[in-house]
Amino acid sequence: SEFYTGKDIADLCVKEEDLKVWDKIPEEKSPTKFAYLGLDKIKKYDLVKFNNNILYQVYNLQKDMRGIVVDFDSKNAKIMFFNPQNIEIQAIIDVKIEDLIFDKEKISEKLKNELLLKIN
Repeated sequence: SEFYTGKDIADLCVKEEDLKVWDKIPEEKSPTKFAYLGLDKIKKYDLVKFNNNILYQVYNLQKDMRGIVVDFDSKNAKIMFFNPQNIEIQAIIDVKIEDLIFDKEKISEKLKNELLLKIN
């Protein structure tokens, strides 16, 4: 039998008695949207941008402005945006995780420590 994993194709040899067939995917076996989108790896202090330019207008932020994750749960993230000069906090907003693009760049430990002081 052959199945697609999302990255490659795998060939499996199994006995029929080892198979279990469901009418639908059981809830506990179903991947969450959170994990499916790869968002299960979200971490505090990740750099993010909105995936939709309209959200910048809604929150009165400059287009392509990056924010920093300061807290999150399975559906939403609290994002801190600084003013363009990175001097002071411009906004802290709650947004759906699905509305974010995660930056590969990471912030330094020094900046993390400075953020801790500003957040607390």
